[in-house]
Amino acid sequence: MVKKGIELAGQYWYWGLLLMLVFIVTLIVINLQIKSRANTLRRQLASAERIIQSMNPKKGLGDNLDQILEVIGEVVEAPTYGFYMRDQKTKSYHLKAVRYQSKDFGAVRPSYSGLASYQGESYLPPLTLPPQTQVPHITQTVEGDYPLVIMPIGDEGVIRVGPLKNIDDKTKALLKSLTESLVSIVRTIRITEEIRDQAQIVISSGKAQQKISSVTMDPKSMIDIILQLLVQSLNAQGGFFVERENGDFQISSIVGMDHQARGKLKKDKETLRYMDSLIKNQDLFSLNKEDEAYFHLPPYFAALGMEEMTLLKFSASHRGYLGFWYTSANEDRSYYGKENLQTILHFMQSVVQFQAPLREFSDLYFHILKVLASLLDNLSPYTVGRSELMSRYAIVMAKALGLRDEEIHDIALAAYLSNIGVLGLSSELFQKDGKFSEEEYEMMKLHAEVGSSIVSMITGNERVATLILHHHERMDGFGYPSGLKGEDIPLGSRVIAIAETFLAKVSGRSYRDPLTFDEALELLESAAGTQLDEELVDLFIRWHTEKRKSMQERDFSLGPCWDMLGVPESICEKCPIYGRKEVKCWEQPHNLCQAHGKSCETCFVRTEFINRSMV
Repeated sequence: MVKKGIELAGQYWYWGLLLMLVFIVTLIVINLQIKSRANTLRRQLASAERIIQSMNPKKGLGDNLDQILEVIGEVVEAPTYGFYMRDQKTKSYHLKAVRYQSKDFGAVRPSYSGLASYQGESYLPPLTLPPQTQVPHITQTVEGDYPLVIMPIGDEGVIRVGPLKNIDDKTKALLKSLTESLVSIVRTIRITEEIRDQAQIVISSGKAQQKISSVTMDPKSMIDIILQLLVQSLNAQGGFFVERENGDFQISSIVGMDHQARGKLKKDKETLRYMDSLIKNQDLFSLNKEDEAYFHLPPYFAALGMEEMTLLKFSASHRGYLGFWYTSANEDRSYYGKENLQTILHFMQSVVQFQAPLREFSDLYFHILKVLASLLDNLSPYTVGRSELMSRYAIVMAKALGLRDEEIHDIALAAYLSNIGVLGLSSELFQKDGKFSEEEYEMMKLHAEVGSSIVSMITGNERVATLILHHHERMDGFGYPSGLKGEDIPLGSRVIAIAETFLAKVSGRSYRDPLTFDEALELLESAAGTQLDEELVDLFIRWHTEKRKSMQERDFSLGPCWDMLGVPESICEKCPIYGRKEVKCWEQPHNLCQAHGKSCETCFVRTEFINRSMV
């Protein structure tokens, strides 16, 4: 009996040990599966979060929604993924993005599936869904023969995935976390897209008006069109229009000449005067390769292949002349073209004559826009004088570049009106006292396009409108709205960008103090070559350096505070410092610096003086 009991005990011990080992192995396997499942879910969540973070309103609605569907595809496997956006007015849903799980469509790469696959015919998502499509949480439903999973994105839209039969609780929890995190992102994308669409409608609908305004209000635009028509009708290779201004000659328009030759002719005053002498005593003058006068023309005309030229006096008062050149001589062309030229010439003279009063209206419109820009500045103490200073700094740089008066005038205007486009945006937006959210920043970026459209339609001046359009471009190509790079950015726009960057840094806001004068200049240097034009930055800093050297021995600021800050008299007239030039405004009691958003401790009028005094 004892022996038998020992044998039974041994068997129980054996089976108990075996069961214990099985239990331990089972626990290990379950634990490994749990860890593997948890690691898989963590990888999915990390991958999804990475993709979500990469989304950007600038990509547009379609691209971002497609990215979201890829996020969902990282978690669940199904043949079709559809993203429906809710129409905020009708409450119905419209298909905005669709993605397919197959070798032929998209790049959805599911890494884990809590779903049982559905074998059946291909599912085609409908284009629209009724308002009752909205569900409060992730829901499984059947549409016809197709089982689907519906995932709400707040009140913004729904994602429909299918066909599929079921979804486990862990996957559903992960999808719930993802869709909840998408609500604010989708709302931002949707609002940004709506604003872009509205702005595009405004801009597109104004194209014809812009063109008409440009032609009717701007004599140069009309002359450009007429000159092009003349060149075509006369079968000429190219043409130019020269005007006499204050005894000197200026090229107003050139057609059919490459950039290099164009630049040479504009600067070649001697040749412009010589051609004027040829036409001085007659209405029309022609020359070809057989004439002595031909050999007095500069070689860049011969480089154009010119064999014949016709010059035509613009008016009886000899205000200028037109020139046309041909690449093949024709003995009858001068006579044949004379009647055509005279007819169109009379029309051209009439247009220029009638446009003179219209130009006055254009100047009046510009004045009105400048008043509006100043009003916009004065709505906040932190932006008082901004437009005036923008214009002043732009003039300084344009003059240092040796530009013509007309170019300087246009750059100064564009600088003054560079922010006018915010009037076309929400008043709550441009009056906001605080940092912009990403959504608001994307909205504000539209001000360049809207401002350009306003100036173009109202004044017809395409040159000023173009400078405004591109003043937020960057030298490295990462600016907006067109992503222009380097010298593709108009020179005037590059000038405005420097003035705006400098003023943004020396002007404070309610949520941040301004930089000191020297810190702002150092920031310009650090941005040279990437954000800003390096040569223009150097020019701007050299101008300030020379100005500061001239004041080195003088014990006060570079200029009166109201002048250096561009503050209007209506704000400064009650300040005890106003009108007193050689004083340190920060040392005077009862000054009104707060009225224009300045604190004497951080105002660049003072910080410039302090830094200069320490040298």
